[in-house]
Amino acid sequence: MTTYLIDHAATWVGFQTLGAGDRLIVAPQGALILPETIFDLRGTGAAGVALAGFTWLEGLVVEGGTTLSVSGQLISDSQGAALGLWDGAQGVVTGTVTASQGTGVALMGAGGGLDLAGRISAETGIAVTARGASLAISGEVAGSALGISLGGGDASLQNTGTIRGGIAVLGDGTGAPVTVTVTNGGMMLGALDVDLVQGASRFWLANAGSLVGNLTSGASGDVVTGAGLITGHVSLGAGNDRFAGRLTGDLDMGLGNDTVDARGGAAHVIRDAGGNDLYLVDGDVTIEDLGGRDTVRSWVSLRLASGLEVLELQGVGATMGLGNGLGNTISGNAGDNYLWGAAGRDTLSGGEGQDWLRGGLGDDLLQGGEGDDRMNGDAGRDVLTGGAGADVFVFAFGQTGTDAASADLVTDFSDADVIDISSMDAVQGNGGTNDAFTLVQALTGQAGELAVTTLGGDTLLLMDVNGDGLADAAIRLSGIHALTAADFLL
Repeated sequence: MTTYLIDHAATWVGFQTLGAGDRLIVAPQGALILPETIFDLRGTGAAGVALAGFTWLEGLVVEGGTTLSVSGQLISDSQGAALGLWDGAQGVVTGTVTASQGTGVALMGAGGGLDLAGRISAETGIAVTARGASLAISGEVAGSALGISLGGGDASLQNTGTIRGGIAVLGDGTGAPVTVTVTNGGMMLGALDVDLVQGASRFWLANAGSLVGNLTSGASGDVVTGAGLITGHVSLGAGNDRFAGRLTGDLDMGLGNDTVDARGGAAHVIRDAGGNDLYLVDGDVTIEDLGGRDTVRSWVSLRLASGLEVLELQGVGATMGLGNGLGNTISGNAGDNYLWGAAGRDTLSGGEGQDWLRGGLGDDLLQGGEGDDRMNGDAGRDVLTGGAGADVFVFAFGQTGTDAASADLVTDFSDADVIDISSMDAVQGNGGTNDAFTLVQALTGQAGELAVTTLGGDTLLLMDVNGDGLADAAIRLSGIHALTAADFLL
């Protein structure tokens, strides 16, 4: 076991390798100059290499069991790798590695890792083909073309320093299904491009720092989280992806059942190519969705964009939830909400608070929930359930049928509730005045009559406005009720 100590300028011609247990040390004041020599220490049993001074060589390869540290300056003019870590080798770089034509550090075989607190400057800063390798970057990686290439599979990168390149990080897995994990607490200057072709591959990014460039992933299940800022666009491709981050550009989720947390200004435009997706929003966000059954949870008033089906209002504020042309499901929060279904067969649920529910076009289902709510089914054959509280059921001409089969249905009318038909003119053609209805037991052919009758186990309200003895509007109440004028706003 020999220790080779270089503490002066040395051109060590003919030196090829180290033996078992040997060590090579370049002292801080030393210089090892072997510009055309590759040290391949695999299989030698060498104990370690410590480069604290100036070293110029073609390349150096070590394997697991041989320690490698660079605290000085290493220069390589090779088109290959200046440093090679093979089969579990661990490298520590606190100095500088410069490889202008090739790769700064390459991790090969299986396992291994690199701890960089110094600086690597190369065409490709770090290239990983070792499966399961790990990188810890607190210094700087400067790649003229590529900062870091994460291949080989199941690689992990933790960055608290700076990574720069035309592409800052490239994740490339072309073999078996792999997982690429990136934790960024520093800065990445350049694109982050993940190309994982296997169907079960995964990409994870926890971003607490800054990424200046576009993020593109072809993995089948991406997870992007963190309060750090992405200055660029994000495209996550197919798969069941999750995004909960911040960016200045647009977000394209692709196919799959995706989850997007767009709170805090995460994205201005979100695009999705299909799947049953979930969106969390608290501001002005444009969502373009092409298929599936999608849910939006909103902390602010929101109108569902075309292609979206479900809206769930969150928080306790007084907010509005508006539907679109589809059959929407819209639910309120703990505050006082205004819910409108628009077109389609909608389901509206007020929840807590004093809510105002309006069905719109279509045969709608309205559920007031807790609180004193107002409900108007609007057009179509609607079903209204007030729930707890003193509720008001609002009707107008053209918004309910004319017989039991086509009439709107109130399922839980109680003594505390009121039926509001005050917008209906009880006498048609009476000089434009809004006349009130008169309660009767049956229609007798007099205009302005409101007959309270029964049909089976239900109560049926029939209104005649032209005196022909036929109902011009009808409302159905579940159960038998002895109604008086106090139960109406006439």
